[in-house]
Amino acid sequence: RELDEESSEYYKEVVQKTNKEKEGYVRLQFFDTKNIEEYQESTMEAVLAGIRELLERNYSLSDIAILFRGNEKASRMARHLLGNGIPVVSSESLLLASSPEVNFMVSWLKYLRNPEQGIPMANILSYLSTAGKLENIDLHELFSKSGTGMGSGDRDLLYYLEERGFKLTRGLLRQSGLYDLAEEIIRVFGLDDKVNPYILFFMDTLLEQSSKGRGDLGEFLDWLDDHYDTLSVVVPENVDAVRVMTIHKAKGLEFPVVLLPFADSDTRKLTKDMLWTGISNKE
Repeated sequence: RELDEESSEYYKEVVQKTNKEKEGYVRLQFFDTKNIEEYQESTMEAVLAGIRELLERNYSLSDIAILFRGNEKASRMARHLLGNGIPVVSSESLLLASSPEVNFMVSWLKYLRNPEQGIPMANILSYLSTAGKLENIDLHELFSKSGTGMGSGDRDLLYYLEERGFKLTRGLLRQSGLYDLAEEIIRVFGLDDKVNPYILFFMDTLLEQSSKGRGDLGEFLDWLDDHYDTLSVVVPENVDAVRVMTIHKAKGLEFPVVLLPFADSDTRKLTKDMLWTGISNKE
């Protein structure tokens, strides 16, 4: 934009040296919405459309890097791209623990191991509410000692969900193997509505651990407690795939195409020693 007269005085001797041998192209895209969820969905769809456009222009997937300030949005973007058939490579965003659906399944396994535990039960209901599969949930009412829900001990989660159309086969839950148990959860709650690589890799993990003698629910969960934070969707490094990474990890690297979604992200952050925050001139 144009600088005012006073500011221009400081820069009148400044000349930018450009590389005339290479041409570049910058595109800015804005979304006219104040709804956060709608904005995020529009951004992810725009990135997906942009990748498909680049492929039509003969770019390779490995030519493309998508950068983020933090892992949360990077993980969400990676799930979105994988779910739409775009291979992704990322050391930060493909952890199974970053998938709400896999966390939901793990919460079910923990609940079935010990139905008296409130946290897995709350996680199950919270996911169903967030995913729009169960409406009008008041977790505080359900779990408060004075309430009439789960916390009062007069009803269990299976009964509560059956009343709302989610009928799990009780005999199957008690007697089946881990893999069949997980398939029952996927079926009843519609987790297979579209291809989800995170669920596929989790199911592969269940099968692998069962073959190693950890087919018992308790043994598998004990093993999972030690390994869950490192389990990830495995994509070979040499595969033609989009790179998803944080800006920090991208330092020193270059790519023919760089996409920067959520470029309006607040840069204030909490570090070990201080909190960056904005103040007015008066303050």
